[in-house]
Amino acid sequence: MSYKGIRGTGRKQSPEYIAWARMKSRCQNSNNNDYYNYGGRGISVCERWESFDNFFTDMGRKPSSDFTLDRKNSDGNYCPENCHWLHTSLQSRNRRCVQRVVFQGKEMTLVEAVELTDLDYGTVDSRIRRGWGAEKALTTPVKSSPKQPKLFDYKGDRLSLSQLAKKNNVSSGNLYYFVNKLGLTVEEALAR
Repeated sequence: MSYKGIRGTGRKQSPEYIAWARMKSRCQNSNNNDYYNYGGRGISVCERWESFDNFFTDMGRKPSSDFTLDRKNSDGNYCPENCHWLHTSLQSRNRRCVQRVVFQGKEMTLVEAVELTDLDYGTVDSRIRRGWGAEKALTTPVKSSPKQPKLFDYKGDRLSLSQLAKKNNVSSGNLYYFVNKLGLTVEEALAR
């Protein structure tokens, strides 16, 4: 693929050129703020990609501005075999800091594993931080213990405070306050 004819933008202003230049800077410029995560860890740019034309020939155009240059193996170098354009929502899953687990016999990110369940990410993450194994954290259902409302006897009915408030056309907040905070009986609270 030739770089010529990229929609009238200057070569150095194209998204592909910017991605290429940033890639090289992260790996080769020790003054770059991100150098320690790339060049400082031994991540390098392959010899072929020292030339932008070769980089562009191998990578082609970015599909859209929502894509970034991604290394399939985050510990590997920048080269045609290890790089592709990846949507930003997916690229964040390929970072070194992303928690990886083995679930259903496959290694994946915790986010990907949670997506295979009916559980909430926060629940699973909390379980793992408390020492649960990944498989147990991802397969144990959340105990649903809906709090049963306290029932009160009033004029032959056995009702919750919210049901009593509705039936007597009063504020449930006020009724709750009178009964639970002030210690009044339901009869006393409803007489107010």
